[in-house]
Amino acid sequence: MLGKPSRRALAAAAVIGPEFDVATLAGILDSPVPSVRAQLRPAYETGLLDEHRERPGVFCFSHGLLRDAVLARIPVAERTATHSAIASDRAAALPTSPYEEAIAAADHAWRAGTEINTHAALEIHETVIERALARSAYVDLVTLADHALQICRRLPAKPELLERQSALWRHLAGARGILHGQTSATALTAVQRAFELGEQIDGRDFHGAAAMRCMMLCARGRLDEAEVIANGLRARYEASNDPAAGVASQFVDIMTTALRGDRDDMLARARRMLETFPPPETVSDPTHFFHPRVYCWMGLMEALRGDRAAAEEYCRMSLELARTRGDVFNILAARLTFVEVYGVLGVTEGTAGAAAAVHAELSAAGGGQWAACAKVVEVWARTLTGDHTDPAAAFAAYDAITEDGSTVMAPFFLALLADIETHHDRTSEARGLLARAQRIADATGEHAWDPLLSAPSARSCTAAPTR
Repeated sequence: MLGKPSRRALAAAAVIGPEFDVATLAGILDSPVPSVRAQLRPAYETGLLDEHRERPGVFCFSHGLLRDAVLARIPVAERTATHSAIASDRAAALPTSPYEEAIAAADHAWRAGTEINTHAALEIHETVIERALARSAYVDLVTLADHALQICRRLPAKPELLERQSALWRHLAGARGILHGQTSATALTAVQRAFELGEQIDGRDFHGAAAMRCMMLCARGRLDEAEVIANGLRARYEASNDPAAGVASQFVDIMTTALRGDRDDMLARARRMLETFPPPETVSDPTHFFHPRVYCWMGLMEALRGDRAAAEEYCRMSLELARTRGDVFNILAARLTFVEVYGVLGVTEGTAGAAAAVHAELSAAGGGQWAACAKVVEVWARTLTGDHTDPAAAFAAYDAITEDGSTVMAPFFLALLADIETHHDRTSEARGLLARAQRIADATGEHAWDPLLSAPSARSCTAAPTR
């Protein structure tokens, strides 16, 4: 039978997690380390706890069910108070603590409910969100942003809070767009909330949210609507000279011009943007960092013009810029653009392996829709180089790309599918795919890929370097 001090120490330890160290527990209990060790001794001696052999002072419960049983006996008020104490104890070290500990601290702050200071709980979540962004941990990011937005409901709606809420919705939109599809209902809802809040405060977050909204409109084939928002951003820039508005408006201009197929105009606009707004030296918020994507679009446009060297150089610049700024998602986006460029150019040798690697990395990051883009290119390249591969995998990937209603780049991927069908002497099916691609281009105005939609022919040329 454990005494009351031992039960209290064991209860706090159970709230910390399956594993805990005595020093941390002592800080939470506000007791000296020797005293806490003495309180834990009966639990250790009866086999409830084990001490780590190579890490003195670190204990764990001998079985998960034991910890569950201890947690079940803790009164709710005591449990939430302990969660609050743990979160508060870890708050100062969050920027540099191990990532798993930072995630756990945010979870404790969430579980503390009203026991923890609301401002402190929000700050903990915002700090850990920055850590999640740096790792492209999108599943964690969705949970953190959702919890942070619920915490915001306990605070008065002041302008500063609205700005923070807009940023949270924007992060949520970006993560959901990657995990659930770039035009999924969850992503669209989040970006709409970010846009509405940003419009109220008329600040930097509005410009980022507006650009994200435009990207989603473009993904749905609604280029005219995206251009209206871009015009509004341009007017804001001309009135305020705010670089954030200028970058956002020019990025949307570049994207819509590229999708419409105005290659020369798009490249000229991109060069003007890069000259007017050089890439920032540091990136505090990846959702404002459009420069790597501009280089990606430039690479695709040069590929459509048939200039392989220029296309590869722009992709390389995108990749290098993303790497130097620690932008993990844009690194993957640049690598995906590399293999898409080879698809445009008809470069097959070496492309399948590169596309398979990108598919694996994007899948690991949770970006199933983006990974599917790489899968289409991979199957296309394997088919045209004579590898035995199942064409159905490419068609399944195309379905994954478009299942949320996305149409962006659909004509390009249909052109690759047509190449696959042509290689297997299914010319009628290939023509049907190209006709389908043309209908999408005519309906959306996305004529960038028209050069690929001529009579079906299996395209291939020299080897692509492995990247």
